[in-house]
Amino acid sequence: MLRSTSTTKSSSSSSYLPFGSHRSPSPTSTLPGYSPIRSSKRKRKSSRPQNAFSNFLEDKLPSSLSSQIGPHSSILQTIIGLIILFGLIVYLINSFFIIIRFKLQDALMSSAWTSHSLSIRKQPLIFVHSSQSAAIVWETNKLASSSGRHLTLRYWPLTTGHHNQTQLKHTKEHRESIATLVEPTRVRPNGDEGSRRWVHTSYLSDLKTGTTYAYELVLIDPHQPNTKKAVKKIFSQHQFTWLGIDPPDLTKLDRLSTTSPSAKDPINVLHLVVIGDNHFGVGVFGKIVERMINKIKTYVPPFKSIFGPRQIIHHFYPLPIKPSLLLHLGDAVQNVDNLKQWQTDFWDPFTFKSKFSSEVPILYTRGNHDFDISGRNLYSGGLPMVQIGELNRTQNWKLEPNSALEIPGIAEADKNYTTIKIHPRDSYTRASYHAYSPHPRVRIIVCDSNLEPTREAFPGSRLSEVDEHERWLLWEMARPEWKEASIRIILVHIPPFVEYWDPVMWFGGHESFWGQYVRTRFTPHFHATSTLTRRYDIPPASLVISGHSHAYSRGFLSNFIAEPHFFDPSGGGSNSIPRDTIRAAKAERKKHADHPSDPQKENGVVYVVTGGAGGTLDKERVEDWGFYERSISGSFHFNHVMIDMSATLLSIDEWGSDWQDGREKREGFNKEHVRVYRLLGSQLVCAGTNESWESGHYQATDRLIWTSIDPNGKVLDRFVIEADSCR
Repeated sequence: MLRSTSTTKSSSSSSYLPFGSHRSPSPTSTLPGYSPIRSSKRKRKSSRPQNAFSNFLEDKLPSSLSSQIGPHSSILQTIIGLIILFGLIVYLINSFFIIIRFKLQDALMSSAWTSHSLSIRKQPLIFVHSSQSAAIVWETNKLASSSGRHLTLRYWPLTTGHHNQTQLKHTKEHRESIATLVEPTRVRPNGDEGSRRWVHTSYLSDLKTGTTYAYELVLIDPHQPNTKKAVKKIFSQHQFTWLGIDPPDLTKLDRLSTTSPSAKDPINVLHLVVIGDNHFGVGVFGKIVERMINKIKTYVPPFKSIFGPRQIIHHFYPLPIKPSLLLHLGDAVQNVDNLKQWQTDFWDPFTFKSKFSSEVPILYTRGNHDFDISGRNLYSGGLPMVQIGELNRTQNWKLEPNSALEIPGIAEADKNYTTIKIHPRDSYTRASYHAYSPHPRVRIIVCDSNLEPTREAFPGSRLSEVDEHERWLLWEMARPEWKEASIRIILVHIPPFVEYWDPVMWFGGHESFWGQYVRTRFTPHFHATSTLTRRYDIPPASLVISGHSHAYSRGFLSNFIAEPHFFDPSGGGSNSIPRDTIRAAKAERKKHADHPSDPQKENGVVYVVTGGAGGTLDKERVEDWGFYERSISGSFHFNHVMIDMSATLLSIDEWGSDWQDGREKREGFNKEHVRVYRLLGSQLVCAGTNESWESGHYQATDRLIWTSIDPNGKVLDRFVIEADSCR
């Protein structure tokens, strides 16, 4: 989150001066035992200034080489200076002038000075809507060509598994025989800059997990009845691999609340990247995208690293050439209604010289700067449809805020409130929360921190936006997709616990109250300490990830000291928490700093705040919650998250190989002093003994390895989450 004003703390530091550098003139009297005559005969040092570069050569190089270079040191110094100057010029071209290029190109396109023919202004991006659906969004300068032809999308499945590591070839005949044309919705955005912008959105459904799809933007002649001959030109070609779970079995609608999630061909090693709050930091954001998307091999651990995926006989995974999924934490632009910013500050740096950017699905969390009060969200994929098994919110209009909670698994709730058919949201709805499973044992819930506690959910509803969101959240946490997952993640833009901010706006501008309901109403559910989560045996989140604060914070809030952190009616922040609780949190933090790989299970939630993708950095601490173990201010960054899920093993030899790999990794984590959180895993009970080599019969450990990296590739932080499951 970027504020309208910013304060900079000025600090002065006195430099250390060598002894005697400010000594007063020596007295003229002669000291005992000192002869002025002898002094005058001493050899004087040359008054000619020393050449630091020559001294460096003499000190660092062998004497033979130094004697040869010495006479030419000034020339060598000039050459090195020119090389540095050339590097600086290249840096400016790659940063500042690229920004100018984006803005100039956008201005020329908007003024119709260029591209009079139908052209693509924004390359396609993929936005995740659910575990089986996505929206692909792109933009053109015109609705159609002068001859009436328009752009549409066609896609088709290629193969399953990890084959997306290479670009797959396919014949034209094969493509045309199996491809599906998806007619997009076409909308011209509001505003003065919208006259030469048409946003196209194609919705893809029934996507199969582990399947690689190819898609193209093609020019279609709508007057041609033969669809094969209707395609006149291919504008753009891409492919992506879909991560998800199988759709609900429509023959078991009455048992959705007790049906375990499944996937026919799950991918067990996921490489996620996490960013947030790039705002208008185009240069930094572009540099992060370049490393994050195009240079994945520079930060993905090699096979033999303790931070790589498990190495089991017959179960080897190739190194990726692109991330599996991008989690964006919001505030991609400074002003959601500024069409230029979506072009030059987000889309251009994200897709510039990066074809892979159009091939990595994005799970988007809207921030306070890109929250669209109209609910359209044209440039972030729109609002997802209400999915089968989700809470049917149109039934909530008659409920009171204090009405009994609807929870899946209760017969009456299953009957009256379970969605049994995918349908659009109410047109009055602007909340953007939804849920997604990239793997049967990984569940991600996207929450919305931008709602108003006093605004009704929709006309005639007795529930506020926040009331409805809370009921939906509890419904999702009670579903088997959450309860049987071993890795449970919450995404929410505004963190429940902010450390760094602009102190003037935090304390004087009342910005500490923003999204307060996330901390006071939602975090008790995240920790599974609320009355309702305890009553219905709902497990806690493993990890809560936020942006908003342009710094990095990571810590573990134990349930034993968490409750005072939740309730803050006065808005006093961390100052309202008893000092004894803060001291207990710091003592807990110190204990784990001394023993980072504690094998005992911990009861609590890991929190990460990571809003460092380009917005003006927050460098001043405004709160001290006590539990954060790692805090970094003043550094831009992104994050790589490898999720290593246990595969179904077929023999005791494979099981032994897995056990040995896990033991070696834990020893390595301990040696490297990496913090390991052992958290509550899946609630699914294993069905048999270890000798039953079938899925779901024996216990395993799933693992999440988090690495924070600056734009130059330096590792800033690393931690591990482990949780048990049945495989």
